[in-house]
Amino acid sequence: TLALSDEVSSALRSCDWTDFLAQMYGNEPVRWHDDLRGVDRLRCIVNALTRLRFCTAAGEMEFDSKEGPGHTPEGYMPWFDVPQRLTQATPIVFGHWSTLGLTLRSNVIGLDTGCVWGGKLSALRLTDRALVQVDCPQHQRPG
Repeated sequence: TLALSDEVSSALRSCDWTDFLAQMYGNEPVRWHDDLRGVDRLRCIVNALTRLRFCTAAGEMEFDSKEGPGHTPEGYMPWFDVPQRLTQATPIVFGHWSTLGLTLRSNVIGLDTGCVWGGKLSALRLTDRALVQVDCPQHQRPG
């Protein structure tokens, strides 16, 4: 994961970074393949690391659903429930899924508790798993 994210970081630091940004957004490819190259490879990395919520057991990513596991698209599951996920032994802390809510498992910690929507801002001390939450009243944009 770190090596793949370094590939994206390198593209963002290159002299062609604007070309990469112009092609970065999109839903294809939906599945990782070791032979991916160029912008398809980088887009797949970005999508997996920033947009992934649901996927199939075979690793096909789904990008339309924004709801929580109670609204899982047919044939898909939350990415962290994929059987034989290669990162099962690696603790992962993630956010950007407010409809999931606080998720505290031994190997998966989801901290997005919807502060921007009037929920809470959550932090977790990893050494003892002490949770701190602050209420976030929803603010209206001016004008």
